[in-house]
Amino acid sequence: MKNKKGADTSMIIIMLVIAIIILLAVGWWFTTRFLKSTETIEKYDKSTVEAMIQACNLAVTPYGFCEDWKEVSGTTGKKTYVNCQWSQVKSSITNPIACAQNEDYYAKAKCSTLTGVDYTKVFVNDKSCSQWGVTAPAK
Repeated sequence: MKNKKGADTSMIIIMLVIAIIILLAVGWWFTTRFLKSTETIEKYDKSTVEAMIQACNLAVTPYGFCEDWKEVSGTTGKKTYVNCQWSQVKSSITNPIACAQNEDYYAKAKCSTLTGVDYTKVFVNDKSCSQWGVTAPAK
């Protein structure tokens, strides 16, 4: 006669080991996905953001507020152009000036002025030119 209690115990241990392996695999997958996504987030020096906020607060014309672009550098070294519609400064501006067009219009216009660049690697207000819908001219 076989001991059924021993068989049940070994089956439970096998199921626990399988469950632990699955949990570890799922945890590893989420961790690597999360770390990969945070590596691409550009971080800017506090003084860069503060200088941009100050410049936007001093802007007196829609041109200075909407169409005056500054090149800034972040932690990943991406070439980035920003104006007063930049998400990092927009909420901190005390007297925003109304732009004649929306942010898309000005971002696309800025991207269109850039020549000889890879539109997937040049950023305007935290989006690449290709994300704004601007593609390289046909050769």
